[in-house]
Parts: sequence; structure tokens; C-alpha cells
Amino acid sequence: LIRLSSLALALLMLLPAALTACKPAPIPEETTDSQDSLTESLPIETETSEPDAFENTLLLAADGQTAYTVIVPDYAADWELTAAERLVKTLADLGVTVTPAVDTSTEASAKEIVVGYTNRNSELAEDFYAVGMAGYHIAAIGEKLFIGANTEAGMTAALDKLAADLISDGNRLAIKQGYVCKAVDETQ
Repeated sequence: LIRLSSLALALLMLLPAALTACKPAPIPEETTDSQDSLTESLPIETETSEPDAFENTLLLAADGQTAYTVIVPDYAADWELTAAERLVKTLADLGVTVTPAVDTSTEASAKEIVVGYTNRNSELAEDFYAVGMAGYHIAAIGEKLFIGANTEAGMTAALDKLAADLISDGNRLAIKQGYVCKAVDETQ
């Protein structure tokens, strides 16, 4: 009975990955321990063999600099703050100078990476956060990158997916323009 329950729980945990629908084509996700993965840098590949890999992209950083600010909610949950810190640490590990995450009381700018449910949500579709407990939604809208989830598990999965889909050549870091990835957890 315990083995059967464990198997059923494991299958339920795999359901969000099976329901992921992303554009461009999804890359298989690896499962990680959420506590460790939220504090480590994102595992970004830094080589690309495609000569036009940066065509039609949202350039997040180049030559060690970024014009982007990481934004978190004014009353962010600990896991939202940790996720934002993980993004900042990842950029720093790649040699990009970035300021620590700031809350939404700062004036909005065109180039933001928005982590969590913020006052910037007016730019999002109404169903952006309709992803269930362990789901997530990532979207590049205009020059902003939005990363949303309802729980720590969802945010961890979102950051891992983002890392898999970022484009880098060791000098530039980008995501495809119009990138959208939504994984819905329907196990509630």
C-alpha cells in the first residue's frame, strides 16, 4: 500500500511537466530538489552554434551589462524573494552587473524582469496566474519578462524552464521575442 501510494504521488508530481505547452518548442525539464534549486544559479548553457541565434530576441544582457531590473512584489513571499535573488545571482555568475531585486514601489520601466504577482500585472492576460498550485507562466511581453507562479514549487519549475530556454554565447544572454511558456497543474 505504501509503495502504491508513493507511485501515485510520483505520477501526480510529473503531471505539470506533461502539461507544459511552450513556444518555441519545449525542452525536457530535469527534476531537482526545490530547496537547493531555488538558491543555486540557473544552469544556463553558454555556447550556441547557431549564427542567427540572437535574431528576434529580447537581449537581457551583453558585455557584462544589463538595462534590466528584477522586480518583486511589495509584499513578496519568501520564495518569490529567493527566486529573484537566484536570477540576480545567475546574472552575476555570468559576469553581468545587476542591482539587487527591487519591489514594485519603484517607478516602472520598459526593461524589467518581473518575478511574482505585482502591480505590473495590468500588462498580462487575465489568466496569467491560472496555472494551479505547481504550475507556472513565463512570458516576454514587449521588452519585459514576466515569471509567475502560485507556489514555491511552481516558481522553481519556472526558473528551471527559463534557464533551459535562455540563449547565451558567453557574452550575450537573451530569450526569443514573444516567448511564452505555460505549465498548468490541474491536480487540485
